[in-house]
Amino acid sequence: MIQHQVFLVSLCSLAFFGKGKTIAWESWKSFPNLTAALVDIAVHPFIPIDEGSNNFSLLERFVILMYNKTSILENINEARMDLF
Repeated sequence: MIQHQVFLVSLCSLAFFGKGKTIAWESWKSFPNLTAALVDIAVHPFIPIDEGSNNFSLLERFVILMYNKTSILENINEARMDLF
């Protein structure tokens, strides 16, 4: 469980400075698939997560939803081009 806490704290504290920590919680509530990915990461902490893995895709989608909850994009690089 510590991995997902570190992931969320780092996102909330650094990338979302000034936006409030509730964004992560609201995004998580709207994207329940994230819970399974975080549990899987916590249960198997030494299994590498690569860009092709399902957990990576779910984490990537979660980050996109934190920036834009109406986005349909699945890839962070595409979302960066769309947002900025």
